[in-house]
Amino acid sequence: MYKRVEEGSLALEYLIIGEGHHPVLAFHGFGREAKDFIPFQAMLKEDQFIISVNLFQHGNSDWPASRNVQDHLRLEEHNALITSLLSSFNADRFSMLAYSMGGRVALTTLSLFRDSVDQVLLIAPDGFRKSKLNAFAIDTAIGRSVYKMILKRPNLLLKPTDWARNMKLIDHKLHRFVHVHMGEAATRQLVFDAWSIYKEFHPPLPALADQINGEKIKFNMLFGKTDSVIPSSWGAPFQALLNHQALHLIDSGHQLMNEQTVAHIMEHKLW
Repeated sequence: MYKRVEEGSLALEYLIIGEGHHPVLAFHGFGREAKDFIPFQAMLKEDQFIISVNLFQHGNSDWPASRNVQDHLRLEEHNALITSLLSSFNADRFSMLAYSMGGRVALTTLSLFRDSVDQVLLIAPDGFRKSKLNAFAIDTAIGRSVYKMILKRPNLLLKPTDWARNMKLIDHKLHRFVHVHMGEAATRQLVFDAWSIYKEFHPPLPALADQINGEKIKFNMLFGKTDSVIPSSWGAPFQALLNHQALHLIDSGHQLMNEQTVAHIMEHKLW
């Protein structure tokens, strides 16, 4: 069942998966949707249900037409939306699931709701390092100009990517990832929109590690062994800050939103 939460001019669509009284907030990856978490219902505890949020510019979570995406989402606005969402379920505590780009949203949410989170599972998560390309394209005037050129002339990026693949500087998975995200005009625009809207979502990692260690939050990260988009090495520095083994590997690439991943999580008791 899809519903909406609204705060001022901002509105997020979300999907309720399962029944229970302990909510699990779920944040999907770039270009994906809330329904990606339907298979994960099988691993929930008896009292849990999923509130799977469509991030802005995904599903029917449209960014306000009157507001430029470069007038990005503030952390206090995100806080208000999540607070309102939880209040609608009379929930004062929650857990989180997240995939890829959603990992950055989940980590930021954890920093904002530090006293209210019971457990977190991040799957192939973004958020452990700030992309220099992202920062250049969104935070600098010249970067925004270059990206707007790429929006109109994608071969400025695609041809060098082809060259890098031919020279074996990048593997075929990363090559395909770039083409999938930059090959179509609508997807190129979505990249710019998502990067712009969530530009402030860079979680304070040392403080988060202290929080996880001190408050005994059940926290795990699952990376694909052959993931060239978000490799496990990105999570290693954060693992070094934790006092328990939180980084786990699965024999896969970046595409992890499936029943095989759910079975792996259940088998290894990651949830």
